[in-house]
Amino acid sequence: FVAPALLVALSFLIYNHPWTRGRAKVLFFAFCAAAFFAIVMTGSRGGALSFAVGLFVLVWIRSKKVALITAALLLALLALIQNPIKERVINTEPYSYSRVDIWKSAGRMLLDHPQGVGLGNFKFYWTEYNFPVDGAIVRYGKKAATAHGEYQHFGAEMGFLGIAAILFGLFLLLRACRNSIKVSVSRGDPAAAAGVSAGIITVLVHAAVDANLHEPGIVFLFIMLVVIMLQAGEDGRDIRADLGQSRPMFAAASLGWVFLMLVWAAVPAIGYYCGTKADAAMKAGNAGEAVKFLDIAQRVEPGNAEIYNRRAALYFRQSAGDPKAFEKAVTELGKAAKCNPVERSYPAISAQIELSAASGKASPDRQLLLSALKDSEYASRLDPFGWDIMLNRARVLVLLGDTDNAIKALERLKSVEPDCLEGRRLLAVLYKKTGQKDLSAEECRIIIESFEKYSKGAVMPQERQFLSVDISAVRALSAELKKG
Repeated sequence: FVAPALLVALSFLIYNHPWTRGRAKVLFFAFCAAAFFAIVMTGSRGGALSFAVGLFVLVWIRSKKVALITAALLLALLALIQNPIKERVINTEPYSYSRVDIWKSAGRMLLDHPQGVGLGNFKFYWTEYNFPVDGAIVRYGKKAATAHGEYQHFGAEMGFLGIAAILFGLFLLLRACRNSIKVSVSRGDPAAAAGVSAGIITVLVHAAVDANLHEPGIVFLFIMLVVIMLQAGEDGRDIRADLGQSRPMFAAASLGWVFLMLVWAAVPAIGYYCGTKADAAMKAGNAGEAVKFLDIAQRVEPGNAEIYNRRAALYFRQSAGDPKAFEKAVTELGKAAKCNPVERSYPAISAQIELSAASGKASPDRQLLLSALKDSEYASRLDPFGWDIMLNRARVLVLLGDTDNAIKALERLKSVEPDCLEGRRLLAVLYKKTGQKDLSAEECRIIIESFEKYSKGAVMPQERQFLSVDISAVRALSAELKKG
């Protein structure tokens, strides 16, 4: 937001626009100083890079030599003076995803799906292309909803044809910026055209290293900059004269288009509103009210998988007093999976519910366990690195009596997520059961050491769940193995 506005203000100062004369100049300088300070204090590396490029373009339009000197001075200041941007470049924490690795994963997604995975589907396919974060407790714990780069994101979702369309659109936009600057220079008033063109380039550069165009506010700002740029480059022709006799038809088409856009925006908005009201009703324990809002949401958006997921959550809350409620929950999750077959959470939750229902009986229900195994395997295909999916699959195999495959599943979980302590505990139990006491003792030793190591430091909620284990049971097992 700040960088484009700063560049427009700087452009008015550089070209000594009439608006900046007298006392107004003080206000312009104050705004520029405050905006530059804000960019530095955010510590945004992408924001700093895009602003530097936009500033270079702005000054280049005025004077090429001054542009080169300005670029050198700006780089020297950022390198020599301590500032948040420099600190973020030097220091990174384990869960600060490497954007280069995310871009590589987006590239592999594009190569595997040359036609694209579809708009809005990057976050669902991402689990197949996840990568470990070195130094993190949960190595595959972070999920990327975007490619952290709009062009990489466009490629993954829209394929090679989408990339070609985007590049052609960028070519037309940059050519329009150039023409706008030429026309405004010929009129002797290039301040607006140069400033907004630099702002447009800033947004486009930032889009290469961040998901800035996923923010509605930045999109509206970008549209406004483009409109101002096109207007600044107008040669004085009245567009109404070009329309001639087609003006009524053009007006009708415009109104029709606006109406379609309103409907397109209203439908998901109504669905979202009803969904949030249903969530609030569930939290308040008002099941009837929740069902009412979910029915409205389903009529408005029958293909929205999240509506069925919310119904499943409602039925699961009722499962304590209604033994059949869990079956309804699984059925609703099945409908959600049909609407969105690439979302890993629906089969994963189904497997968890079926496992809970089967193990809660005096004698485990084999049919339910087989259904849980099928759902967990489906979820594993969608998310090969999901520790919760692997752990639940191993638990199902244990209840089915398939110890060998349960051990294999837990050994894979250990190789993917070595700090999943509950998985290691179950593996230690199975090793002991199969007579592999040395391996069982080694697992107990590692669990106890890891638990003591991480219990001393602060961990995040997700990590706390990941490290949760019955340590007294592990110590008892370890002591038993030492005696044996």
